[in-house]
Amino acid sequence: MPLIRALYFASNESVAHVSMSAIQFTDLALRVNRDIQQLQYYKRLCLCHDGMTDRLQQILHLLEESKENGTISSLDDQSRSILAQLEVRKTMDEQLHISREQRVSLALLAVSSGAEIESVIERMTWKDFEAFVARVLTENDYACVESFRRRGNQLVKGMEVDVIGVKGNTVIAIDAKMWGVRPGKSSALMTAADRQKDRTARLPDQIKKLSDRIPGMRDGLYRVIPVLVTWLIENTEFQEGVPIVPVFQLNSFLLDLPVYEDMIVSYEARLQRV
Repeated sequence: MPLIRALYFASNESVAHVSMSAIQFTDLALRVNRDIQQLQYYKRLCLCHDGMTDRLQQILHLLEESKENGTISSLDDQSRSILAQLEVRKTMDEQLHISREQRVSLALLAVSSGAEIESVIERMTWKDFEAFVARVLTENDYACVESFRRRGNQLVKGMEVDVIGVKGNTVIAIDAKMWGVRPGKSSALMTAADRQKDRTARLPDQIKKLSDRIPGMRDGLYRVIPVLVTWLIENTEFQEGVPIVPVFQLNSFLLDLPVYEDMIVSYEARLQRV
């Protein structure tokens, strides 16, 4: 298994692979983690090396400690090495502060080093997860905005979309659910997909406001697509035309989007600013 062997040695020698792109990581996860058994097999390979367990525990500790406000106070040599690779610098008050982008890199490192998905999710915030989803979209040449909101009133229902990506005449509206495997997940996912479908159906009315956030949008027709993204390591599913995509397959889903065209519900939006 040359891919797994290469990953094993990379994680043994340094933490340089934390700088891998989100695209590379999602492709990696898709190839290595075809199912949960392969993920567990890979984890055993990674953790069998002396010192790997301590290193992984330290990565998870850094995620846990920085979860509240991004600040790190207690450090050992191994932590300093990891943070140095992430280019974490001391703030004016001599504290170490990890940015959201750096926390996402830590989470990627933890998973690629064999951590249980659930243990990583417990140490992340919903904003971390949205940032990772946005990174995948950006690296696929989508212009992105996070937390797109419309305030409601007595006449108009309010709405919020976690991440919106625009590429050409395609608008992808994503609800990023930081869920792992849990009881009743199928029912919860169906409900969440239905709600995302409803939000996306109302998004064409906000296309002008969206273009204010993404100046590169040109006048014309756009196809608006609802998508639900989760941490679940399963195949892409569809609920009433709404794709439910495991985050580790998000890159492949974006690349194969034309293949799913007839399976996905979409809404037409016209941008005309003149």
